[in-house]
Amino acid sequence: MRIFFPENGSVIFGEGGDDIGRGARAAIYFVDQAARLRHPDLAEASLSQTTNCRQDLSTPNGLANPFYINRASGRFPVFTFHWRSDPRKNEAWYEKQKAENSDVVVAQEIDIDYAASVEGIIVPHAWVMSAINAHEKLRVPISGIAFGALDLGDEGGDLNAFCGGRSVIVEHLEESLSPMCSNTSLILCN
Repeated sequence: MRIFFPENGSVIFGEGGDDIGRGARAAIYFVDQAARLRHPDLAEASLSQTTNCRQDLSTPNGLANPFYINRASGRFPVFTFHWRSDPRKNEAWYEKQKAENSDVVVAQEIDIDYAASVEGIIVPHAWVMSAINAHEKLRVPISGIAFGALDLGDEGGDLNAFCGGRSVIVEHLEESLSPMCSNTSLILCN
């Protein structure tokens, strides 16, 4: 997995695993399918001192991985190559893909939809997005009933979460680092 250039001593090499880049120094490092690394935090650590120029490439794989977090952070320039930019593909091709593949495959591999590209979720992202301000569209009256819900994080990196609102409207969401405690949920209403 190495290509040598004897004229200038350069090498192009490939590697995989949790320790990619560890101990190496490179002018540029490409991480292919960065959203699909088995242990992305280990790879992030091993690559941290490898190069000052790193290019991560990937199709979406949900929101809970360093690839998406870095992509959405605004700290890095992002280039997106959408299927509509490919002159070989058109609406007929897209309709065929939708007919032949699951919604998750279409979201992930074709539509570049990070939130909809994960299987086994309880509430699909499209439903969550359609619920925003749905009370206005449905003309649901807002009563004075307030609520609060608290989910205490478990040990490790789990976060505490608090949600508060009135009637069907969420007015406040907050997360904070969790002290070590047992996982507990609490719902408060007045």
